Amino acid sequence: MTSLKRITYRVAAVLACIPFILLYVVEVNTSWKNDRQEKPKLSQTEREVGNGATWKAKSEIKNISVKNSADRHFSLQEKLNDSSSNLLGKVKSGKKHIIIYNNVPKCGSRSLAHSIKDTLKRNGDFRGIEVKGNKMKGSDLSKSFRGIHAPSYISGHMPFVVPRRENIVYINMVRDPIQRFISGYYFAINGDEGGVKAGSKLKSNRTIDEYIKDGGAVTSHIYFHFDRYDLYETANSSDSILQRSKANIDKYFILVGLTEELEATVVLLQKLLPDLLHGLHRMYKKTTAETRSSYSTLHKVPPSNQTIEILKEKLKDEFELYLFVKQRFEEIKRRYRVT
Repeated sequence: MTSLKRITYRVAAVLACIPFILLYVVEVNTSWKNDRQEKPKLSQTEREVGNGATWKAKSEIKNISVKNSADRHFSLQEKLNDSSSNLLGKVKSGKKHIIIYNNVPKCGSRSLAHSIKDTLKRNGDFRGIEVKGNKMKGSDLSKSFRGIHAPSYISGHMPFVVPRRENIVYINMVRDPIQRFISGYYFAINGDEGGVKAGSKLKSNRTIDEYIKDGGAVTSHIYFHFDRYDLYETANSSDSILQRSKANIDKYFILVGLTEELEATVVLLQKLLPDLLHGLHRMYKKTTAETRSSYSTLHKVPPSNQTIEILKEKLKDEFELYLFVKQRFEEIKRRYRVT
């Protein structure tokens, strides 16, 4: 009888606890659902930079550092502030990409283009197309790109065409506008150390000071490489061209480097396209750095201060774009710890 009473008491105690257990389960389930509702949907960028990191609300994130595919450290807050649709400064792993280098003239493009081509050949990923001259229309380029398969590399002085495929990445370089104009002027007259001539109609022995003093034209076609060709050809406002060019650089170019920092540009390209351009810096150091002097323009005469001031005024829009690119370039260097 005593044993029966004990069993009865124990069963009664268990039954008495069941309502409390059910209440606890309901509260936990409700809390879990609320957490799921409050947790925002992560963008592609946020998923990429998370890389195994614990999720936190944006207001709680300060300086959490995580590793990305380039094996470098980033500020997670910086990544969350990036627009997920912009390509500039972001790593593209794998080899299923089409690199388009629509090089701006007189910015050291041959040095970089040859380094990339040699690297791709050595890595066994070279399928190259070189566009000769800068007269090809954007509509023709757009059609010719349709049949190209990744991995491929296209280079040349050609217009910017909005890519219709996600695996297309643009690269380019810019240069101090005055130095670029001076180099272009003397290259048109004298060619370079490698025996290349531009074939210009300029038949003159005038210095650039004399050319400017005589009222020579000062034009910049840099937007040809960053603005949509159809809008560029019909635009009435230089400001609209400038703003569209900035937006296109952010959205479609993985990097726009600087001639003045060519080696840093090479290092960054290797980091941003780690699988396709593996060993690019080593290739640059081994070959291109030794032959770059052969691309130097012949017989350049430094301009006077007066000529420099005139060129600054006439090239002010190109200077604004150059300074925009330079600021972005410095930001990307800091992000990847490139000196």
